[in-house]
Amino acid sequence: MRPTHYNPRYEVIAAWQVEFLPVNCSVIFVQPRGDEVHIIGSESFMFEQLSTAVSDVQNKLPWQASKHLVPYDDESFWVGAFRDLGLHHAAQVVERPLAITTVITQALLGRCWIDTEVRLWAEEGNNQLLIDSLNSYSVRERNEEEFTTIPLEWQYQQYLVRALERYAVWDRRKSRLQSRRPNYKQHDLAVI
Repeated sequence: MRPTHYNPRYEVIAAWQVEFLPVNCSVIFVQPRGDEVHIIGSESFMFEQLSTAVSDVQNKLPWQASKHLVPYDDESFWVGAFRDLGLHHAAQVVERPLAITTVITQALLGRCWIDTEVRLWAEEGNNQLLIDSLNSYSVRERNEEEFTTIPLEWQYQQYLVRALERYAVWDRRKSRLQSRRPNYKQHDLAVI
């Protein structure tokens, strides 16, 4: 992994994975910088309430997230839960099939810089659990249309990777929306 650090000139985006069974709140903090993605922090909380996890990262980390990416649900439960905690910039990210999500995430990893330095909030090295998670993250391709994931050994690893997947899917959708080519045929017909 390439070294990086928090840069106050860029926005911070938090991607969350929240589960009930077992209870887990995991979050990664990302700074998109052009084509590069800088992961500046991550936390995983087993058996903690969402309010405790949010309070802990707000008090411990030297930045505030401008957007919180949360799991998609039809009722917008997670968006409401984050708003109730004072985080009004929550956005749902629609789930994709696992094989597609895995490929999108693997493509994102080639553009990632991950901060692994010892920090005040990470005495054993920043993002160490995320690094462990990524070391266990892979997919086997059986043939062109069939994928199988290799299960992760520890729960916290699974949830941090899911948070990264959430960011990757959001980043892919955002970049596809920004890079849509103009419809020249429609323009030409209007001019002629």
